[in-house]
Amino acid sequence: MENLTWTEMQPGWSWRSDDGKYVILRSVLPENRERSAEIYTLRKIDPATRRAYPGSLGYFRAERYTQAEARDEARRDAYRDEHWQQASVAEDFPAMALARFFWPISGGTTRAALAVVRDGDRILARVVGMARKEDPFEPVTYAEIDVTDLLAAARQG
Repeated sequence: MENLTWTEMQPGWSWRSDDGKYVILRSVLPENRERSAEIYTLRKIDPATRRAYPGSLGYFRAERYTQAEARDEARRDAYRDEHWQQASVAEDFPAMALARFFWPISGGTTRAALAVVRDGDRILARVVGMARKEDPFEPVTYAEIDVTDLLAAARQG
């Protein structure tokens, strides 16, 4: 789903992806400024909503300052949908101990992990999530704590 194509529904105000999954709505913010600020809201229409409410504009996905940015966000969202199984940290992730959990920043749809790993002579506790660089999702460390000294102190303790 790399190349979504778009059809303008209301000239200058709304666009729908040709696959029917996304809508972009242009709004002008009612701010007291010399030049009005525009925003582009990306909305997603899931199949159940489309069947139940054929004219629905879906639910909120993102808000961007240009139409191009909103289209890019739709493309990224479509990629995540197509590759959802790759967006969670695998159960066999190499670690001494692994606790997977639903990742809040994904809307609770993918799993991240707390992984205890050995890195040379150090033992680290890492929060690992899956991030998309160019195409494939790959593990990324979001935070880590070196627990080597803690474990040594606990053993002496």
